[in-house]
Amino acid sequence: MEENFFEDRLTQGIELSVIDMNAENFEQGARILLCILLRHFTQKDFDPEKLKSDDLLLDLSDSDEMVVKNLSANVCHHMQEIGTLSNPEIPFTPDDPNDLKVEHVIQYVGDIVNDSESAYVQMVKDER
Repeated sequence: MEENFFEDRLTQGIELSVIDMNAENFEQGARILLCILLRHFTQKDFDPEKLKSDDLLLDLSDSDEMVVKNLSANVCHHMQEIGTLSNPEIPFTPDDPNDLKVEHVIQYVGDIVNDSESAYVQMVKDER
């Protein structure tokens, strides 16, 4: 891990709010969601614009495997899905949660918002 790993990805006091995600904004939305969850579990103010796609969730979690598992489950839960990002049925995510990266979260969210049949897309439509 880089010497200034955390310093390069934090913005003290940053205020973030979850957004309704769609095909146009899912990358931004996935990064915001991940940063909000990271703040909850690590008490660190991660900045969505400073995360790198190849950042391991394990590194962002300060090597806490339980935090990685919680992040994985909570991202899925937010997207109205049961399970975790390391589910073997998701072909583009690793089976080992410790190998999950920011890019996997983004790809997963993109996959969900681009599926017109997904529970998340239906929920967002119903809220309007």
